[in-house]
Amino acid sequence: METRRYRIIVRGRFGALTEERKAALLADAPAHDALKAQFTEGGTLTYDRALAFFAFRYQLDVEGESADACDAEAPVIGELKALEDLERLGLAARGGELTVSVTCLSEMRTERRKGPKRSPAATTGA
Repeated sequence: METRRYRIIVRGRFGALTEERKAALLADAPAHDALKAQFTEGGTLTYDRALAFFAFRYQLDVEGESADACDAEAPVIGELKALEDLERLGLAARGGELTVSVTCLSEMRTERRKGPKRSPAATTGA
């Protein structure tokens, strides 16, 4: 078994919204600003004040027989989580259409800087 960590973004357009639902979303809009969004296991909902588009951001660990199996499973899990969250919130995606993008954090490399550390004064020219 292999476990890989993913950041998954599921995007869509809001389906029909009642006036009450629009008012509730607009009242809570500052808490759902994309600039404040984080990737979490439970998902973070963001949307614009025009109530046209939304996105869920997830960070998930996926287990599978191989890296390829995990890579295939991650977008499916992300989409299913978004559909569950939409239903729980009483929302829907227009036409049921969602777009899923996935980044595997397990494949990202971090390179350590070689050489001596620079002081802030050295980089600003002070």
